[in-house]
Amino acid sequence: MKNASDLHKKIQNFRQKAGITQGELAEKVGLSRGAVISIEQGKRKIAVEELLKFCEVFNCTYGVFLVSDQKERPVLESKRKSVRELYDAYKDKYQGKTPPYPQNDNPLDDYLRQVNPYYYPSTNNEIRYEQ
Repeated sequence: MKNASDLHKKIQNFRQKAGITQGELAEKVGLSRGAVISIEQGKRKIAVEELLKFCEVFNCTYGVFLVSDQKERPVLESKRKSVRELYDAYKDKYQGKTPPYPQNDNPLDDYLRQVNPYYYPSTNNEIRYEQ
């Protein structure tokens, strides 16, 4: 698994953010302190059952540990930025004016059509999805 190399760092970060020691985490998870140290150093692999116990302690899903932060966040932030830029361009163009109907000149609608081919705005400002 590609993300396994970062798993030990994520567990260590979660523990530090929770403000608990390695010994306290070991007790809550049911491992020895040495096992937790080895996990945080990346020297010991984690069993699925142990990962689920870590999730219980940190009150999160296992997906939080398995998703790669470096790859997902820039993509999400760039998409968020793109939508925001499109919205701002639309708002600046039509602020204080009535938008044209049908909204053929709406960059946000153009973007949403690219992302979801079933998206089509209706003339009464209700979003509908063609099937």
